[in-house]
Amino acid sequence: MARILALFVTFLPRRYWRGAHGVGILISGLLQLGIAGGALVSNYSRFASSVSDTVAEVTIEAAESDPTTGRKIQAGHAMALGALTPIGFVMTSKSGRLLLYLVISAIVRLFGYATDHPWGDPLLTFVDDILHDGLNSIGRRGRSGLRAVQSWWRRAPGEDDS
Repeated sequence: MARILALFVTFLPRRYWRGAHGVGILISGLLQLGIAGGALVSNYSRFASSVSDTVAEVTIEAAESDPTTGRKIQAGHAMALGALTPIGFVMTSKSGRLLLYLVISAIVRLFGYATDHPWGDPLLTFVDDILHDGLNSIGRRGRSGLRAVQSWWRRAPGEDDS
């Protein structure tokens, strides 16, 4: 049962796991890595194909003779722009950024499992820590302020006069 539980809760911050442990954590990370990695490669392949086709067309057009001078234009540098395709993919594709994050998250989770310090999704854990600690701090301050007001309220009216 802990393995099945681990499949569904290990992406959450650690304090929500409720006893999930063992190989289910590993399986969950590997599944996430496989699914997100496969989708990332597929999306990137489509993107890179369209970019390389466009770069090739522009390069061929540029390499033809210049009609004004009759000389050939050097277009070798334009082909080097294909090396920037991964950066362009991440910068222009929302799904690319999400899938890249999911791959990185899975790698971090698998690294945590391998070092015997498993944890959930890094971003969710970070946000949860900030909110949990912040809300606890606000609650402590509120309770402290309430106690101060209650003690002031309960004082007898003649105590301050002496």
